[in-house]
Amino acid sequence: MFKSVDKNAFRDAFRASIPIFIAYVPIGLVGGILLNASGVNLFFIFLMSLLVFSGSAQYIAASMIATGAPISSIIVTTLIINLRHFLMSSNLNMVIKNKSPKYILPFGLGLTDETFAVNYEKYISGKWDDTRAMLVNYLCLAIWLFSFCAGSFLGNFISIDTYISGFIITALFTTMVMGAIKNFVYVLVAIISILSFILLYSMTHSSLIMVVSPIIACASGLIIEKILNTSKDEEGN
Repeated sequence: MFKSVDKNAFRDAFRASIPIFIAYVPIGLVGGILLNASGVNLFFIFLMSLLVFSGSAQYIAASMIATGAPISSIIVTTLIINLRHFLMSSNLNMVIKNKSPKYILPFGLGLTDETFAVNYEKYISGKWDDTRAMLVNYLCLAIWLFSFCAGSFLGNFISIDTYISGFIITALFTTMVMGAIKNFVYVLVAIISILSFILLYSMTHSSLIMVVSPIIACASGLIIEKILNTSKDEEGN
């Protein structure tokens, strides 16, 4: 998988991952403490972090486990929360050069909102390749595993106010969005995504809105760009 890795590729991937590392450590520590408090042992916390690799899903799972929810409900909830990965994967599919199953399957394991944001932005800038993208995914996964396991260990000795996790995750997403903004179209898409989520969720209270809202925002962005490009062509003529 990493046969052609050189120092420059590793350095580039590591540097690109630093903002994610900074956020994943506190998220993982808090998540590990929560899961430990819910009665999940270290082995299963490691396994969940490896196979699920989703902060929102693992936090919700901790809450559901603590309330005695059945495993089937936890699995279905996790699936619904992570349906947005279909949208992210379809976008990356347009820029990833190595599309063989031997690459795609392990790459998908490390796909999160944050690794998607970093890799997609690097790909469209033209200064990225599949090796660097894979390294970003697995470097972030390694930090994630370490942080959750460390949190599980610390959970045996300390307890914390879990409300801080919401601030950590919000700060992480805000950083990713601000780093991706290049012009006012990006700002409009972000605003449309936020407003559509708030409006639709207030009407339906469904977790599926996390998938519907980004689709609405992406479609709006395409329409706006098409209108702007058409206007430029008309002015040029």
